[in-house]
Formats: sequence, C-alpha cells, structure tokens
Amino acid sequence: MRYYVLTGKLLDKEITMKQIIALRFAPDDELIALADKALKEKMSNKEIKLAIKNWKADHHRM
Repeated sequence: MRYYVLTGKLLDKEITMKQIIALRFAPDDELIALADKALKEKMSNKEIKLAIKNWKADHHRM
C-alpha cells in the first residue's frame, strides 16, 4: 500500500511476499528504489534488510 501511495503504481506482480515483508523496514525515501532493485536483482529478504540505510521500525506488528 505504501508503494502505491508513493508512486501511484502497484508493485510488480513478480515481487515475492518475502521481499515485500523485508521492504516494510525501508523508509519512504528508500522504498521505491529498493523495491525496484530487489525485483531487478532478485534480492533475498536478508539482502534487502542489509541494503536499508535508515532502518524504520515496525511498531504495528502484534
């Protein structure tokens, strides 16, 4: 949803759920480029998390 709000586009259908889950920790200013890179380079969830420069905590998990 955040990707859509920022870009007006849906995420590519080829992105995996694990990648989406890892991307939730990226701040808005990193999300778009990182999502595109994750898809293009087929990054693992661990690689995505390591690529995040300004970690954003997920306070909405229960």
